[in-house]
Amino acid sequence: MSETGSHGGSSEGEVRTPLLFISSAFDRRNGPPKPAELVQQTDLVATLAIGLGLPISRNSVGKLLLPVVQQKTMREQLRYLHLNGFQLSRLLQENTPAYEKGKINIWADRGFEQFKMAEKSHGSWIKLYLEGNTSEVLMNLGKKVLKQYLEAIKTLSSSLSKQVAQYDLYSMVVGTIIVVEVLVLFLLSIPKALSPRAEFEVPLSLPLCSLLFYLLCLLLCAVHVVLCTSTESLCYFCSISWLSAIGVIMLVSGLLCVILSALEKRCLNPKLVVKVRARKTT
Repeated sequence: MSETGSHGGSSEGEVRTPLLFISSAFDRRNGPPKPAELVQQTDLVATLAIGLGLPISRNSVGKLLLPVVQQKTMREQLRYLHLNGFQLSRLLQENTPAYEKGKINIWADRGFEQFKMAEKSHGSWIKLYLEGNTSEVLMNLGKKVLKQYLEAIKTLSSSLSKQVAQYDLYSMVVGTIIVVEVLVLFLLSIPKALSPRAEFEVPLSLPLCSLLFYLLCLLLCAVHVVLCTSTESLCYFCSISWLSAIGVIMLVSGLLCVILSALEKRCLNPKLVVKVRARKTT
């Protein structure tokens, strides 16, 4: 909330709000306070789930806020980060079409590689821990694994956030074209519908049997094949059956031909009427 009491806007006071965790599980810290860090709202789900001892939501794209669990032992911190990284890696693998096509996205590849390296180092740390090693080597290796997990989780979370921001533009364009065509056809019918005779003849047989209709169908089918075979991310219109896709393509082509026929009739008929009247008067 801003100083004037408004909220829901884009000012600094409304966008950057303080985040405070209060719990008896936190230890009292002495010394000067650390500077505030900027966190994302998506990070709250993973942090609250781990703090409450609950499993992280399957579709969560956030990362654990490490300062919340810094009072825990190194073993617990590494376990928490491993749970967060494993959940993100599984979610990314399920939502990356590149894996289904045998390809690997560069961001996903780097995140998975970092996570696997962190898991390998984590295994070495656990081995030393179970052997009872309490030397400085164990502490340094733990800090190294902690840093590796944080980098891997950051990369995985960033890749998932980018996928969420991607829109199905192809299907949106197809839907927009159909809506615009229907709207134009509706606008063309308004003058006739409001006339005393209230007649509006939509020529269907002639446009649907014209050469233009079939050429448009072939052109749109070619565009559909090119887009659906070249794009890396599957869209809704590419995932439907070919029979349904051809039906939508025929609908778009038919509406366009009907609109052109109606425009031609609307624009040329008055001229023909004027010519006929001129001939009758002569």
